[in-house]
Amino acid sequence: MTDKASQYPDIDKLSGDQIRMAQALVEAAFEPREDGRKRINICEVCEKVSIDRRNYYNWRTMPEFNKYRSWLVKQISSERLSEVVDAVAREAVSGSAPHAKIYLEYQREIKSELNVNMYPGQSSTGEQVNTLKDLKEKSQKEQET
Repeated sequence: MTDKASQYPDIDKLSGDQIRMAQALVEAAFEPREDGRKRINICEVCEKVSIDRRNYYNWRTMPEFNKYRSWLVKQISSERLSEVVDAVAREAVSGSAPHAKIYLEYQREIKSELNVNMYPGQSSTGEQVNTLKDLKEKSQKEQET
């Protein structure tokens, strides 16, 4: 995740410890927990990166720290979207009604977005992306650029 830090526009406003702490918090939030708990333990994260817990609580009040942490969450979320959609699609195909509902709602949302964000010169009846595969490929290409 250190590569991501160099991509953040205001990284020079944060100390190395603040960057490491924000990254550790986001990693902990996305990692599955062995003990089954849903929430992360701040003491464990602080210990893992050797940062005093009081520093974390002070940094938590800093807009720069919170903006960076939010930016990291958005970066990881967008990278993992295709994994989630694939998993939902697999479950839907296997016969899971709740997953089928989520998948269809996702498709409907994407189609709605495509209707609003049409390319210049394309008519409202123009060709639209209708398959998950096409959407996934488009998402991957956007992430590569």
